[in-house]
Amino acid sequence: MSTTLEGKYYYRSFRSIQVVDMKTQGSPSISSPWSPTASIDFSTDTDGIVSGKLLLDTPAGQIVGTVTGKIDTSKIPGLVAEIELELVVAKSVNKAKGYLVKGTTAFVGGILEAVDIHLSQSMEAAMRTKE
Repeated sequence: MSTTLEGKYYYRSFRSIQVVDMKTQGSPSISSPWSPTASIDFSTDTDGIVSGKLLLDTPAGQIVGTVTGKIDTSKIPGLVAEIELELVVAKSVNKAKGYLVKGTTAFVGGILEAVDIHLSQSMEAAMRTKE
């Protein structure tokens, strides 16, 4: 059972290792930011189909992507919804699954699958520009 939902939620990727030029650098950590905070601005229809956009501000400029997916508000009481998203930026497609947390603007979840590494390379370059 799905219901309509809309709003702006925020997501940030973390990593346990640092990779530069496809090589591990330094020692692993519990978690370090991998990306700046992204905003996911979306709406759903009555069937729970998600559409919207992903905005990610980096020192190298803003990355804009499209968001599509499905939302389900019936699975876990206390959360707003379980959500599955496909985030598309240029040729990069990232599939994410997570939860919208009641009373917050947080999307808590993770990337399940990344197709084409252009976004990863862009993010690494953007993070290096910041340092």
